[in-house]
Amino acid sequence: MIWKFQKPWPKTRGSIHIGCLNCSPVTYRLSMSRLMAVGFGDVHAWKDNELLYSEVEFMHNPEVQEGFLDFPKAQEFEDMALKDPDHDWRIRFHAPLHEETYQRQGVGLWVMIHSGPGFA
Repeated sequence: MIWKFQKPWPKTRGSIHIGCLNCSPVTYRLSMSRLMAVGFGDVHAWKDNELLYSEVEFMHNPEVQEGFLDFPKAQEFEDMALKDPDHDWRIRFHAPLHEETYQRQGVGLWVMIHSGPGFA
């Protein structure tokens, strides 16, 4: 597959959409310790156009409902990407008052390429 690095989101004042003071933290670089969960909304991880993870689908796993599984962290997808780096890896957080998309652009480097108002 042919793909390219997307331009990082501009680091200018007000460029990141934050819907409220109590929203989860939004950063230009994705922390590898960030949970792949927003609670109300969804998180997706892709390799090229292949969906690898959906928070909503993860929540329907019976083991999650019984309390046996914790949400994965971004590091788990970085570990996958380390084994197969020549792909377009992305993670999108879609919450009510903000949304962000990150693209992997190097080892441990996931940069924000989109910020938006979310779905509410």
